[in-house]
Amino acid sequence: MLSLNSVRLAPGVRSAVAVACGLVWLSSAQLTWAADVGLEPMVVTATRAPVPLSELVADVTVVSRQDIERSVASDLLDLLRQQPGIEMARNGGPGGSSSVFTRGADNRFTALLIDGVRVDAQSGDGGAPWLNIPLSQIERIEILRGPASAVYGSDAVAGVVQVFTRQSGAKPTLELGTGLGSHGTTQADALISGKQGAVDYMVAMNTDRSQGTASIVNPASASYNADKDGYRSHSAQGRLGWQISPDHRLEVRALGSEVDAQYDAYASTGDDHSLNKLSTVNASWSARWLDHWRSQLIVSEATQQYQTRPTLYGTETRSRGLTFQNDVQFGIHGLHITGEARRDDLDNSGLTQSQTVGAADRAIDGLALGYDLHKGGHALQVNARTDRDSEFGTHTTGSIAGGVQIVEGLRLTASGATAFRAPTLYHRFSQYGFVGLQPESARNAEVGVSYKTGNVTSSMAIYRNRISNLIDYDGACNCYQNVGRAVLKGVTLQAGWTVSGVRLSGALDFLSARNEDTKEQLLRRARRHASLKADTDLAGWDVGVQWLGSSSRSDFDWDQYAPVSLHGYSAFNVMIGRALSPDWKVQLKVDNAFQNDYQTAYGYGGTGRKALLTLHWTPSH
Repeated sequence: MLSLNSVRLAPGVRSAVAVACGLVWLSSAQLTWAADVGLEPMVVTATRAPVPLSELVADVTVVSRQDIERSVASDLLDLLRQQPGIEMARNGGPGGSSSVFTRGADNRFTALLIDGVRVDAQSGDGGAPWLNIPLSQIERIEILRGPASAVYGSDAVAGVVQVFTRQSGAKPTLELGTGLGSHGTTQADALISGKQGAVDYMVAMNTDRSQGTASIVNPASASYNADKDGYRSHSAQGRLGWQISPDHRLEVRALGSEVDAQYDAYASTGDDHSLNKLSTVNASWSARWLDHWRSQLIVSEATQQYQTRPTLYGTETRSRGLTFQNDVQFGIHGLHITGEARRDDLDNSGLTQSQTVGAADRAIDGLALGYDLHKGGHALQVNARTDRDSEFGTHTTGSIAGGVQIVEGLRLTASGATAFRAPTLYHRFSQYGFVGLQPESARNAEVGVSYKTGNVTSSMAIYRNRISNLIDYDGACNCYQNVGRAVLKGVTLQAGWTVSGVRLSGALDFLSARNEDTKEQLLRRARRHASLKADTDLAGWDVGVQWLGSSSRSDFDWDQYAPVSLHGYSAFNVMIGRALSPDWKVQLKVDNAFQNDYQTAYGYGGTGRKALLTLHWTPSH
């Protein structure tokens, strides 16, 4: 039985959790998402086809452009950790090595897509480069919690985060922004978009830099260096679309990002830097052949580079993909057929067991079938997929989910799914590689309830995800092995309520993320974490406040080679904005306003209080 009394929370956390529970009680259930007045969002990540948010049987959050502008988040990682079911850990401030834990699962178990392009490293344990995507270039984010390998194949063991970059409108648009903040932070961004006849376009650029703070806070650490660890990032993206006819469209998208971050290397007294580069490009052809038959063909490539200096280390992952999707809709019935081909290449000097030393590659082919039914609040979604990996063989996954509307506004959902993640090329071909490695696999079951009435919505999701064949380094053989099992189970509660012009929302997560063999809680995962948010328009001012809280977590001190505990924490964020004219808007964002001292990774300090003042210019004519 999950109980708040069984966990020692940081000062202020217990009272805030009580408020969150109160919001849930007011709505007679837990709140999943509350939208402003307007059209209901269409979500594509859950099924790869547009579905109204209210008809989904999956646990999904949509973060709109307006949500991003109202948030205090300085980067994508900060924004994700404000969402239900997600925690994060970062080695120091922005620019430091980072991880996302969706429902308690390791970083590599959350798939990242950028405009439909899969982004995942093949070095080390793999995982997405969360720090390479500036918020100014994001239109919206769809977060799917729960396994989705039956739709996307490998990697989506715990969930999927899909980032959609900025769009263009029918009229020519120019946006310019600049910002100044604490720790010597400066920002600048620009966007131009528009449409000329059947052609539409968008170009955006961003630059961001900061002096930062010291990453390592423990003077006794072998990595301690009192210097400030700052960062600078540059990014650009573009989109060009051609509406050939009402039924056919061609589109090309490209994104490039570079982050140069200082860090404290082990036993180093120099100025250490890590360089992360990301580039994605995709070309798509969307077609409507009949009123009930649509298709999309996508050709894509994603490249990730990681380098360090003055200590020389480098690795590069290139992923090329071809996706052909067909969606057929007959009334309430939908059929989805997707074929995918992908090739991953890894260049890394540590690949000593590959046929060509320093380089390795593999081919992955997948075929997915999906069926869904939506009728009067009732829904059914069935998916099956088979993937053939040239290195790790064939793996088949499936999922089934259903939703039933009990009475108007009250809905029950249930689902079961299997998922997997193939070992990285580094797992297989490095000096620590092992021929007999098997893909990590998972079985998930969950149930949910949602309730919506008037301006109040609520939901609750209860899940259990058992992950087998976990890959980890085994000192006995000096190699990677399938050595572990984990059980991730919990409850996610969310709440939203709009009253007298004030938008209130809250989320509360109970999590048990245990190693099934040792029965210990997995590192850096809190048993409880919560958030509360309120924003409103007040006398011409846009005002928002947010509270984040987390209970204690376990971690590991690698200097003393001993387990340690990270204390619970709470952080209070504030955003104030005002339109100075139809063209000009000013915002002040303060992260961790009360400067609470906390760590998300042992030995690595946060940045304390962060303030950022921004000015945006969007000419109305």
